[in-house]
Amino acid sequence: MGLTVAGSVHEVYKRRRTPDSFEHGGQGMDKKQILDLIESYRTESGLNRISGEKALSPELKGMEIFAPAIAGTASADDPAFFLLKRKEAVGGHFLLPREWLPGARSVVSFFLPFTERVRKTNAASGPEPSPEWLHGRIEGQEFIDRLSRILVERLREEGGDAVSPSVDERFASCTVRNTVFLDGNGTPFPVTFTATGQNGMWPLSAVSVPSASPGDSLHPEVSPGGSEA
Repeated sequence: MGLTVAGSVHEVYKRRRTPDSFEHGGQGMDKKQILDLIESYRTESGLNRISGEKALSPELKGMEIFAPAIAGTASADDPAFFLLKRKEAVGGHFLLPREWLPGARSVVSFFLPFTERVRKTNAASGPEPSPEWLHGRIEGQEFIDRLSRILVERLREEGGDAVSPSVDERFASCTVRNTVFLDGNGTPFPVTFTATGQNGMWPLSAVSVPSASPGDSLHPEVSPGGSEA
């Protein structure tokens, strides 16, 4: 969910009035209110800036990670979700909104882009990620996780129920297998991380290569002379 520019987080919500608004107990929360809540947290929580204690270098202290968010809503019955179960898309292990939350009627998705500083420094950093991007990857993900929990709490306060898959225990509970391949000179090939979620619902895979740029999608290969470490 987080690549070269932050990531998207989905909140599955039970009650929908219109494509951009929610109604429960006589009260409503529309997309603008959701964006206002996100913007308030982005600008006022202090967590969207790098603290002096965590900064990798003095000039990174106070750096802003994310620019203003965009958001959208969809019906939990949107046919696009069902298409993701196709093997040529994600696969049968993809969970539909109502598999995450029985009775779900809507999906809210928000996206926080990295600031121009983070994007530009990373684009110019060559084969290694920039320090700015590293902060975005670590502290930025922490920010998104905290914000996701706050949105779930707020939607529940409004009278319905909600879940954020990225911070749900069904997504986070996984086992990891690491495999390192070496060539004939002892040089390591890409390290493969294979994660399988609870009941095999969220098999994930990613490959990290020292010379790869952040966000590259690679498949591990072993040369004829390779050996498993």
